[in-house]
Amino acid sequence: MTRVQILETLKASYSSFTDFIDSLNEEQFLYSKVNSWSAGQPLEWIVYEK
Repeated sequence: MTRVQILETLKASYSSFTDFIDSLNEEQFLYSKVNSWSAGQPLEWIVYEK
């Protein structure tokens, strides 16, 4: 993949992921199985981890 293809793929994937997260209600957003992340935690990690 070229740099441009990678960036375009990342933008499309991020958009799909954020659309999915946005479609969840609060209960779905916070739900987590034992030893598993909730739906929102990966997004939080992307936004706040440095």
